[in-house]
Amino acid sequence: MIRKESVVYSADNSGAKFLKCIDVLKKRSTLATVGDTVLVLVKKFVHRKKLKKKIVYFGLLVTTKQNVRRLDGTIIKFCTNRILVFSKQFKFLGTRIYGGISKDIRSKLNFGSIDKKKYQKII
Repeated sequence: MIRKESVVYSADNSGAKFLKCIDVLKKRSTLATVGDTVLVLVKKFVHRKKLKKKIVYFGLLVTTKQNVRRLDGTIIKFCTNRILVFSKQFKFLGTRIYGGISKDIRSKLNFGSIDKKKYQKII
């Protein structure tokens, strides 16, 4: 689970090392789980990439340390909290994704709306 002011790792090669969650884009909730969109700021980055500090980016949460219970009863737990970085137009800023990604992202996203267009490259 991710809250405001949480520090998370990047799961792609966009140039960010550490990101800080500043808001959870979820109705009536302050906690983000796998598959949720958050607003993030870059805290530490590689200088030769296109990311900059003091600019707000969107992020898709792909793994969490907290246990995630699936509908079939299995429990999934990862070692770190990891996020994929998107621009304000929901364009994926990396070219590769490092590590595993939970398949709960597919079931969590609403395929009938614009969310499918946002995350088509990831899915």
